[in-house]
Amino acid sequence: MLPLSLLNAAQNKPMWSSKNGETFNGHLVNCDNFMNITLREVYQTNTDGDRFWKLKECYIRGSTIKYLRVPDTLLDAVKEEQNRARDAGRGARGAYDGVHHREDAGVAVGRCAVAEGVAEAPSVSIWIC
Repeated sequence: MLPLSLLNAAQNKPMWSSKNGETFNGHLVNCDNFMNITLREVYQTNTDGDRFWKLKECYIRGSTIKYLRVPDTLLDAVKEEQNRARDAGRGARGAYDGVHHREDAGVAVGRCAVAEGVAEAPSVSIWIC
């Protein structure tokens, strides 16, 4: 699965991001081909975790993002949609369409356990390599 397809599907969903030790927790508004993201209703935490800021909206440059966390259910939905699109494309064009399909090209995806005492849904982390 490509990271941009996952990010595009995550629009208007809650997201957690880490940048230079700071964390940003908000809802994804937009992302572009460089993985620059815009979040709204953001809670920013400093590197020590002792100071918090509430931001209406923030822009994070993709090259500074260490990793992202999106809801767990989103990963399954995107995989299912990509499989349906791939099956529909193969039926229309034949078995080989000239494109090499790689499931996990350019991204490491892992399911995260929920930390004790933290009320949040299970999530998926995307490590940017």
